[in-house]
Amino acid sequence: MPAWSWQMAGTGVSRHRESVVFLAPGVDDGFMPVEPERSDLQPRYAPPAWLGAVVASSHPEQRLDLYRFIRNFRDNRTARQCVVFRSIPVVVEDLDYRGKIPSVSGRVLLAGASAMRVRMKLAKLHPEDAIEADLEAQRVTGGAAARRLARQSGLGGDERRLPFVIECRNFFNFYHFTTESLIYLQMYRDYGLQGEICMITSSRKPAKAFVQRAVRDFFPELAGRVRYLAGPVRFERAIIPFNTNHLYHQADARLIEDIEVKAGFAAASSAGALRAPRMDHYKIIYNNSRDGYLDRHRAAVLRDLPPEAADIGRRLYVGRRPGAGKDRALLGEEALRAMLRRHGFRGVYLEDLSPREQAGLCHSAEIFLSAHGAAFANMLYARPGAWFVELSHLQTARHRFGDFNMHAAVSGARHLHFFADHALGEGGGVPSMEDDGHAGISLSDAAIDRLEGLVAMLTDPAGYSRFYRGIGAALERGEAATVLGMVAGSAYRLGCARSQAIAAEACLLLGDPVGALEHLRQALEIAPYRADLWQKRHDLALQLGLGDELLHTRHEMAAFRPFRALRWQGDRSGALLIQRQSRGQDRG
Repeated sequence: MPAWSWQMAGTGVSRHRESVVFLAPGVDDGFMPVEPERSDLQPRYAPPAWLGAVVASSHPEQRLDLYRFIRNFRDNRTARQCVVFRSIPVVVEDLDYRGKIPSVSGRVLLAGASAMRVRMKLAKLHPEDAIEADLEAQRVTGGAAARRLARQSGLGGDERRLPFVIECRNFFNFYHFTTESLIYLQMYRDYGLQGEICMITSSRKPAKAFVQRAVRDFFPELAGRVRYLAGPVRFERAIIPFNTNHLYHQADARLIEDIEVKAGFAAASSAGALRAPRMDHYKIIYNNSRDGYLDRHRAAVLRDLPPEAADIGRRLYVGRRPGAGKDRALLGEEALRAMLRRHGFRGVYLEDLSPREQAGLCHSAEIFLSAHGAAFANMLYARPGAWFVELSHLQTARHRFGDFNMHAAVSGARHLHFFADHALGEGGGVPSMEDDGHAGISLSDAAIDRLEGLVAMLTDPAGYSRFYRGIGAALERGEAATVLGMVAGSAYRLGCARSQAIAAEACLLLGDPVGALEHLRQALEIAPYRADLWQKRHDLALQLGLGDELLHTRHEMAAFRPFRALRWQGDRSGALLIQRQSRGQDRG
């Protein structure tokens, strides 16, 4: 029985539990860096992901929940720097992979993206607090582990010919394969390894064509060495890529330095505050970190892109071909496509392109817009400052937000979340991920209008600046009719609360409080956290004797009062800033 297994005894809730034994790098035998002199385990720090959001849900409670989510994520789950965790090749002995759990010499291996999946798998067998206690009890402490790793080489003779084993979540998910597995073929190149390359997974589904094509496209000289194996599998000796992200939770600062202060985590201001092996700590760090081999892979791909890749297109809408994969509905897509065509967008299906062509497409894009999905893994190849607009909803925010933070961070792209409604169900409830699956998206007419305002500002920021300055100057001159004409004739008004507020002032100059009230309503649809605009709406409703309007305004003023500070977190695009690159870091 492997050392990490456990046993049941008796019936009901009575259990006899064996401790889970985890591999302790630098302490346990059977784990040796390929080249100790190149095996620095200390992380580095880089600009964080630029994250923004627009809320366009038509459900009042979901709108409030989305603003709560944005505020809470901003306040508790962001950082001023992205932690780049090192990955190194190591020789391991008795590598066993079964039941989605990798082990080395009978000890559970926690590394890279699979560490969270292993923890979740173990949590089905053991209480989570017990797993945390096991990890704490087995913490790698002292400098001896670091010294041992620094001098103990796993190579000698022909050992570069050992199999290079890469764990994959499966062979059919583009996001997971690209982000977690494909990148390590660059490590094989970097270290001059020569053995066969074994991609392993527990899934019995065969490797999709795009998986094999990605290997041929980006690593053509290695394609003939790759085997795709479905577990369980076992290797007496092998080389594996080892990412140090979870080692941070297993070790002390003498092996990997404290990251909290250097990274500037919003949720942890003291050194080591996130080191305890709790899942919530792991997730906070995951949202603000990446594997260093994402950078190495991106650099290699962009270096080899053909010149014509830059001519594919600048404004892209990526649709999902029916039947090509997970068929999540996008209600309102016909109206969406019509709006985007007016702004010069080209529609494409990534399913029609090779992985290399997809990389070129995304590198050429100035604006990339699509529904939430694996396509955003291609943000890895984006240009710094490009806009990647992700259509989603509250269910996605709760369960999938942060999946692409690392891709935005490594490329310097701006990742903007556009929250609309769920395509599942008629009420205001949020579909269950477990019972209903990942719901499609519904874009109301109002949401498409809001998106058009955003698109207008993103496609012509200089034009938007001229527009905003122009209506402000016209109002100062007292040219109220000019202001109203400029606002009515511009798509910018659909995404700019300030333009609607200026239009309201113009209406008052013309003695039209009813018109002013309507513009304030539209402004508050865009920016309901603006307490000053709620007060103006309240005063106008009181002046006009509109009892129902007054009651509604007071109710909404109270509901959105907790979000008043968001007024100062806006971006020139009209989006709310969730996380931005610090001054001097912005690459766009």
